[in-house]
Amino acid sequence: TSTDTNGNIDITPNGTGEVNISKVDINDGVIDSTVIGGTTPAAVTGTNVLASTSIGYTTGNGGTVTQLTDINTAVTLNKTSGTITLVAHDFVQNQVDSFTLNNTTILATDVIILSLQDGSERLSATVTDVASGSCQITLKNGTNSATGSITVKINFAVIKAVNS
Repeated sequence: TSTDTNGNIDITPNGTGEVNISKVDINDGVIDSTVIGGTTPAAVTGTNVLASTSIGYTTGNGGTVTQLTDINTAVTLNKTSGTITLVAHDFVQNQVDSFTLNNTTILATDVIILSLQDGSERLSATVTDVASGSCQITLKNGTNSATGSITVKINFAVIKAVNS
């Protein structure tokens, strides 16, 4: 207990000892039933939240899919991240092609991040439409030169977002 008004209570171990508390329920500092440092995900809020390891998805959340038939054929991969291998294609100058990524983890409010793993420096990939269950991915050769026949690999990640 503290003997003065608004006094702090300090618990300091002797030497290299630790302070062990079997049950913690901090109301105004908000911990209440949240596992910090555990092995399962938990909601964490605060002004500054620091991570001691890299941020991303854990093993099992990603996947791969290979496009069939042609460059505009839809693919399905129900994972929050992964790699899409497109069918071999020759992108002529200023060509624009689109295909649908069907993915049940995508909601209309989510943000889809793309990067080209393999392909050509002449190409760019963007998400041009997001809906619940899918997104449209557009590839563009913005140069005046053809790429020749190439197999493009696109990495993607779904960032879960909300409007409120």
